[in-house]
Amino acid sequence: MIHPYSDDEFYSRFFSQVSKSDGGCWLWTGCKSNRGYGLLTRRRKVFRSHRISYELTYGKIPSGLYVLHTCDVPSCVNPDHLFLGTQKDNMRDMALKGRSTLGEKNPKAKLTLNQVCEIRELAKSGKNRKEIADSFGVTPMNISSIVSGVSWCSPLLFAPPTRFAKQSTPPTVENSGETVSTTVFAADR
Repeated sequence: MIHPYSDDEFYSRFFSQVSKSDGGCWLWTGCKSNRGYGLLTRRRKVFRSHRISYELTYGKIPSGLYVLHTCDVPSCVNPDHLFLGTQKDNMRDMALKGRSTLGEKNPKAKLTLNQVCEIRELAKSGKNRKEIADSFGVTPMNISSIVSGVSWCSPLLFAPPTRFAKQSTPPTVENSGETVSTTVFAADR
């Protein structure tokens, strides 16, 4: 199968819609999604421009990984600003950079992070969950969800996302009978 971006015409068309700046973001000037991500069509299929940029520079994106931005600019296609990660890494990265509505940033939140910590300490000390709920104006079910980690399991309480560094020579792997070239990543230190 021919790689969907393998010809010179497509490569030229891609870079004709990129505005480069020295050391900064390379902004996509073509069509964009409603969230600001660049879009480019090829053979009636729509591709996200930052994913194209990543693949043109580093090779195929391994299955299950996303292309994330260090700069947090959706229209940026500078390969130096792109890294691979999982959906969980993406959510953690978003929360760590203050771009999520988790926890007390959620307009519907009734508790603060400090109150949640206090609730967990009270429950740990053996206080009745109904009494805790009454003192904070929430239901016992809310208290159970907080204590068990079902709610208020903020990504901020966990390690930051793993950044993947590209290794210089991509190996090949056997995948369902066909040999494919992949790029191997090692976590930054």
